[in-house]
Amino acid sequence: ALCTLTGEGPGLALGTRDGVVKRVNPDYPGNREEFEVIGLKDGDAVVGAVELVTGQESLVFITSDAQLLHFSASLVRPQGRRGQRQGRQDA
Repeated sequence: ALCTLTGEGPGLALGTRDGVVKRVNPDYPGNREEFEVIGLKDGDAVVGAVELVTGQESLVFITSDAQLLHFSASLVRPQGRRGQRQGRQDA
């Protein structure tokens, strides 16, 4: 996903293959070319990421067997980049 690195706004929302959803505060380090926004366990991968505009957006995840998980980004507690991952979101 592409996003601005201004440090303003509600941040990013990320979802992983293993069902982890994380909302990251915009606290990007301005003096580094690379930095991590989510820690992944072995075998996990980011499957969706979006820059939030208001923090009230709807997040929608669709599985390979057409199951749908839909909820407001406001339900995911914002964290710093180094914060622990949110628990699994089960449909």
